[in-house]
Amino acid sequence: MNDIIRRRAYELWEGAGHPSDLDLDFWLAAERLVALEESSRNQPRTKATLGQDASEAPLSETKQGARDTLVPSASPARGAAS
Repeated sequence: MNDIIRRRAYELWEGAGHPSDLDLDFWLAAERLVALEESSRNQPRTKATLGQDASEAPLSETKQGARDTLVPSASPARGAAS
């Protein structure tokens, strides 16, 4: 499981433009995303979702929508002068 989280944290970090001093933030965001994906995989499929996978769903219904609220934004390094 840690390998999955590590890969996801790296992807999030890369996508945010490689900000420094946010490694813990990206790790925690990756943990939350992986947990959400796991729980969604374990949910029984309903009549409305049968035949529809995440790639067919509108962006607002995919993990991307959740990712926007879970991933730290790239901000100036902590402790940097403003």
